[in-house]
Amino acid sequence: MGFLVVIKSIWNSGREHPEGMVIAMQLLGFVKTSPDGRVLIPKDIRKQYGLEDKRVKLFYKNAMIYLRISDTAGSTGQVREINGQGRLSIPAEFRRNMNWEHQDYIEMYTNSVYFCFRGNKQVCTFCESTDLTMTSIYGKYICDDCIQTVLGKKYLL
Repeated sequence: MGFLVVIKSIWNSGREHPEGMVIAMQLLGFVKTSPDGRVLIPKDIRKQYGLEDKRVKLFYKNAMIYLRISDTAGSTGQVREINGQGRLSIPAEFRRNMNWEHQDYIEMYTNSVYFCFRGNKQVCTFCESTDLTMTSIYGKYICDDCIQTVLGKKYLL
């Protein structure tokens, strides 16, 4: 993907940042949730960041899930394992807090310290794009390109 997003950082080495500090996060891509609450981390990302067969600690804070490779230090967090196929089980409590459902798209970010998962409910029903301009129709999102394809460009302003 390659572009940067600035997100207010609220966790770094187990401590809160002073109010107002931000950290640039790189969007790695989107993953879908499975019926059993797992996300599948793509193979290229696992290899690039050394996440294959690793134990990780998960933290939930301010509507985001933070992931850090587990160390032996006694910091808090729920420990999970990323298996050989890249599956990571997200705790049910975290999924409930984030209102994640089966097949929801989850944004995956990183910086030099940790990984971050954030829900993204605005995904086009037809082309699965994540444009910023979506139209909601009966709880489903449709991007402008798909609306133009269906209606024809002459109906849009």
